[in-house]
Amino acid sequence: MTRDARSADAIQPDAAQIVDSIVALQPWLRDHQALAEQERRIPHESIERLDAAGVFSVTRPKRFGGADFTTRELHDIYRALGAGCGATAWVVWATAGGNLWSFAFDDDVVAPVYESPWVGNRTFAVGGTSRRMSGTARPVDGGWMVQGAWPFATGSVHASHGYLAVFYDDTDDSKVAMVLIAKTS
Repeated sequence: MTRDARSADAIQPDAAQIVDSIVALQPWLRDHQALAEQERRIPHESIERLDAAGVFSVTRPKRFGGADFTTRELHDIYRALGAGCGATAWVVWATAGGNLWSFAFDDDVVAPVYESPWVGNRTFAVGGTSRRMSGTARPVDGGWMVQGAWPFATGSVHASHGYLAVFYDDTDDSKVAMVLIAKTS
């Protein structure tokens, strides 16, 4: 499930090129909608084709080979995907949104996400302001201990890393943060 990672120097397709690639994929996506519905996930071959088209780089930080698209360009990409398969558009939109957390972390934290080979979306995000949907973090010698059980997140099946919400104060619900964790299974 890996291939050579795109370097920051690689040529990033522009939004119009990605839309054109998606339009060419629309018949494929339509033909695989039923399979996506049955499996309750986007088929891996669809993920591979979308990755080759540059779809999963739309919100990757530019310093790691991503684009710097406008909101309009992103919407054009999501609309083109939706015309092929609504479930696929949802997964790409959700993982692109979760991927925006990459901009909030230092390069040394985020680099392993983008510098290792991977096909598909790199990240997903889950959790929030509800303790039912988040874990906990507490300081320990040398770092933080993160514990919890997070619910399913859109895009988690194909991702290498997850941004997970954690509460870091047992008594104050405003003390919530995101942690970046490599997916182990």
